[in-house]
Amino acid sequence: MGLRNVDIDFEAARVSVNGTLVDDDEWQVVRQSELKSRDQARIIEAPRFVLVALTEARATRERLTDRLPNAPALQSRAGTWIAPRNLRRAFRELRSDPELIDALRDTGIEPDRLTHHVLRRTAATLWAKHHGNLRAAQDVLGHSDIRTTRDSYAGEAYRVVGDASVLDRILGDGSAA
Repeated sequence: MGLRNVDIDFEAARVSVNGTLVDDDEWQVVRQSELKSRDQARIIEAPRFVLVALTEARATRERLTDRLPNAPALQSRAGTWIAPRNLRRAFRELRSDPELIDALRDTGIEPDRLTHHVLRRTAATLWAKHHGNLRAAQDVLGHSDIRTTRDSYAGEAYRVVGDASVLDRILGDGSAA
């Protein structure tokens, strides 16, 4: 969520993770230029649907200041950072969408349990499965200890889960409908 315009390389299909969002003393969302540890800073290859979403988000900005390099890549209607608490609220609202409920039926994910962390865990599991090891998932998630990846994200499940077509069915591949 702390991505700035400058952190996205559309030509190379990569995003640079080098900051995070926090609430300041007055509950205003601000971006801090450091992560929990230096090891978490990384450049990640972005899936096509992410690049499409970021392109669409950029195309909707009318004000020049919203398109500046240090402006948020994903913005609120006011052109500010999207508060993580608002993302959680959006997920709560999304859980009642009939189309999503129907799509989740094939995955075994209960709509009540759908959070951004479920998507992160799914991505980690698919990443580990594709690469055949947990280290690849650890790197993309930015964990300093592989036990975090194993115990809380991919674990042994990466050997038996399906492929990313489930995510494509749920989220689409990013192409215009």
